[in-house]
Amino acid sequence: MPSATYETELEIITFGDAFLSLKKHSPEYNKAAAVIYLSEEDIKKLNTSSGQTIFLKNDQGKIEAEVKLDKTCYNAVGMMPASRLINKIITVDEDFLSLKQLKVTAYT
Repeated sequence: MPSATYETELEIITFGDAFLSLKKHSPEYNKAAAVIYLSEEDIKKLNTSSGQTIFLKNDQGKIEAEVKLDKTCYNAVGMMPASRLINKIITVDEDFLSLKQLKVTAYT
């Protein structure tokens, strides 16, 4: 049982990763896809650190991702590679494919 829960709201931006698509049918795919890049401030808000795992959840579902520091990330914005994993929490808008704001929970 986690001793404390830290939460913050994030907007997730996905990006194409050519190297990830090359691994699509390999055992490394899931590990390579389960990464979220965050700002230093968001990492501190979540009381976690680079290399640790956090949970991302919304009404569509919940996934786990490894935190990586990216000093180019804006606060309250996370970046993840487009993958089958992120599809678990994507919702389809009438006009375009979009992500809902995700509630991010990290456990210590």
